[in-house]
Amino acid sequence: MSHPDSIRFRRTNIAIVDKLNNSDNLMVSNLSTIDDKLVNTVKHTVSSPQFLDSLQQSLVSGPFIAELCKQIASSPVFVDLITSMVSSTLKQQQEEICRLQKTVDDFDETVADLKDQVDKLELKCDRLEQYNKRKNLIIHGVPETQNENTDKIAVEVAKITGHILDEKFIYSSHRLPSKMINAPRPIVVSFLRYSDRQAIIKNRRKLRQYERYKTTFINEHLNSLNNNLFHHARHKLIKHGVYSRNGNVLYIDAHMKIHLLTSYSIIDQLALRI
Repeated sequence: MSHPDSIRFRRTNIAIVDKLNNSDNLMVSNLSTIDDKLVNTVKHTVSSPQFLDSLQQSLVSGPFIAELCKQIASSPVFVDLITSMVSSTLKQQQEEICRLQKTVDDFDETVADLKDQVDKLELKCDRLEQYNKRKNLIIHGVPETQNENTDKIAVEVAKITGHILDEKFIYSSHRLPSKMINAPRPIVVSFLRYSDRQAIIKNRRKLRQYERYKTTFINEHLNSLNNNLFHHARHKLIKHGVYSRNGNVLYIDAHMKIHLLTSYSIIDQLALRI
């Protein structure tokens, strides 16, 4: 090919390439314009109230929801997911229940220990209170007089029982409050010597030989617990079989067996045998 022909061929190729490039650019420009129009159209359609209302009505319609639920429920992935979630939740709840149960068991054990300690402390307090009353006696049924001297009454009662008591060995004496309206209030006497107390209570039955003291009787000074047990036992058991000695409430049954009454349950069990 001659040199002039070569030049013409090259120019022809360049012209063809330019036309192709121009054609491609025009096509790209047209496609871009079409895409923009399509995007705007879709955006306008989706954002229109009519489309949103229609979509909302479709989503809440019975057939759509039913079909959606059917598809979800029949999906193995969904079933596996729900099963896994339920199993995980149940496992966590079971672990929490076990933890709470252990906490409850620990609390129960602690409460039981504390109750046992409280019972022991109450028993010690009751015994200490009863020990502090060991030198006391309570005299019931002595008529009240104005300006009376309860120490002198105690000395007179002691004399009737056959015991000579000096007032200086009486620590204190006084009338106790009473719920009985038409009966004289009892007298509590605290002795300095335990032997005086024992000598009087040992021979207290001699009081019945004297007209003034026929309705007078002498008891040990029991603490609140033992006093309640004493009256409960006299109500539930054979009255004449219930008595106290050295602050202890005792009961002698029909078989001459002596029982120490330290709780209401013991008394109630003995009452079932009568």
